[in-house]
Amino acid sequence: MLTSGNPTGREIKWLFDGPSLTVKYKRGLRRAYEMPILERINITKDKRFCEELEEENLYYWEKFIYKKEAHFKIKLDIEKYIPKEHVLLVKKIAEDGVKTLLFEIKCKREQCSFLVECQTYMNHENVKHIELPRNILKNCQCLRNPNVWTRDILDGFPKLNEVDFYIPDERDSYYGSFGNRTIIKYIIKTKNAFLSNLEKNSLRKCGKLKKVELRYISDFVMSSGNTLNVLSEENLVLIAALMPDTVERLKISRGFNLLTRITDNLNEFMPSIKILTFYDGNFLDSDHLSAFKNLKIFTTDGNHIIEIPKTIKLLSSTKIIFILVIKVRMLTKN
Repeated sequence: MLTSGNPTGREIKWLFDGPSLTVKYKRGLRRAYEMPILERINITKDKRFCEELEEENLYYWEKFIYKKEAHFKIKLDIEKYIPKEHVLLVKKIAEDGVKTLLFEIKCKREQCSFLVECQTYMNHENVKHIELPRNILKNCQCLRNPNVWTRDILDGFPKLNEVDFYIPDERDSYYGSFGNRTIIKYIIKTKNAFLSNLEKNSLRKCGKLKKVELRYISDFVMSSGNTLNVLSEENLVLIAALMPDTVERLKISRGFNLLTRITDNLNEFMPSIKILTFYDGNFLDSDHLSAFKNLKIFTTDGNHIIEIPKTIKLLSSTKIIFILVIKVRMLTKN
């Protein structure tokens, strides 16, 4: 931290709240196959975060909870129990959850399918974000089961406003057909608005929208870097024009550039922005932040020479996003 030329500093400790739920068979059981499934397994929840938080209270530094989510992992052979036990086990596992559910993405196809089916039995009022397993369209056999579709997959989450999933590569083969109702169409058309034409559709009437994240992903290489920059800037302004004025948190990453002309447009359409995060991009001038009249927190990666508006209360700059201990750096005019 640099204040009027005098160096000062304070460390920040980022804590990750991510307990994992593990399901596995008990060891040493005799004639286990004769026992009910719920008597043959242990369901344990990782308590490491609680212990880490208690330990960190002994030290003098700023502490921030980075994420609060539950990781679901299954460590058992799900093919060893009879169909009648399947629903009992799924319902038992589905009893735990927090605001974010992150399903294990590095698991076998049968386990991946099992985890998604757990979701159809979950009922958690506080869950706002679900991250589904990677390549769900390719790996989840349960989506072919008509009984799964009979239950609303997302009906147990009344506050749900974000669902993440990955689309398989076009070169990947699919395991069977999901019929006319793929999970992508189901999620988009039933739970979210679908923008098929950005010139005619808008989110301006979505008065509850508070957080927006924009990532620039290019699947092609253009001969002119300047042309590519102009296209990305125009896209950024176009997307901003679709947003309501209720947006308070904006995250921009992966290849965008910020300059005063762009931030003027962003503030015009989203004047309520209080938290701005900018990663993997360039600052083309030093006073671009002055456009945001209500900005309180600004986070970026790397070291940049920029003018800091008086409205900002917290400025953080990190070279490694996932580092646990970072130093806040500030630059103010004399």
